[in-house]
Amino acid sequence: MGRKRGNAAALRKVAESVDITEIIQRYTKGKIIGRTFTCPFHDDAHPSAHIRVGNRWCCYVCNEGGDTIDFVSKLFGLSIMDAARRINDDFELNIPLRTLSDDEKQKIDEDLLKKQEAKRNKDAACMELVLRHRAMVYAIRHFAPKSIDDMDHLDPRYVDAVKNIDRVAWLLNHPAS
Repeated sequence: MGRKRGNAAALRKVAESVDITEIIQRYTKGKIIGRTFTCPFHDDAHPSAHIRVGNRWCCYVCNEGGDTIDFVSKLFGLSIMDAARRINDDFELNIPLRTLSDDEKQKIDEDLLKKQEAKRNKDAACMELVLRHRAMVYAIRHFAPKSIDDMDHLDPRYVDAVKNIDRVAWLLNHPAS
């Protein structure tokens, strides 16, 4: 679900307190060669995961990535908080991690649902623009005048497409934030 409110600073501190290379070496059998290692999240014959700047990692094959907490969470199937607790305990960090109240959890869930709904609406609007653009391209290709004589009798779908395609293309290339 992410790192929210009161625990954000504590989770960040846990994530930054242990080097990602120590996490990889402790919890996996893979060797680290330079800044690459064998990804434990797919059948990886050749090291495809990379240690990145900022104590982060990513795999260019399975597209997994994140920080130390994300790695442990994914590796053991734990929640973000449980992964942070495991790192905190295993590396004896003694960073206080508090448990969220039911009200805080509900608020986080509500915020997440609102963000998901906003994303769905944005995706739907984007898809609508894509479909409109495709229809305009179709109209321009299929209803364009075939000869100079046809210029007096233009198909309204062609006229609409020619008038609006640049605006729709611009909207597709400049999505609202």
